[in-house]
Amino acid sequence: MDAVPHTIAELDSNTLTAEGTVAWADVLGAQVVRVYNGFYGLQVELTGVRGSRIEAFGAMLGGYCSVEEYEAWVNEEDDQNDLAMTET
Repeated sequence: MDAVPHTIAELDSNTLTAEGTVAWADVLGAQVVRVYNGFYGLQVELTGVRGSRIEAFGAMLGGYCSVEEYEAWVNEEDDQNDLAMTET
């Protein structure tokens, strides 16, 4: 049975902390084989990383990890920065 993938709504160079970048280096360093419209929408096929790690990465970004891990790995959104950008 195939696992339903987690949706990664946003991922950019500011999403992860330095600790998160180290903890997830294997996923971040995976080679993109192809990007395509699949059954679940836009999907990415990767090589050089275990599927279980990709699944864990998507789950972590969705908050399916401990609060301590999430706070260590993911940068908090800067509400002030978001507000300043919408006011311009």
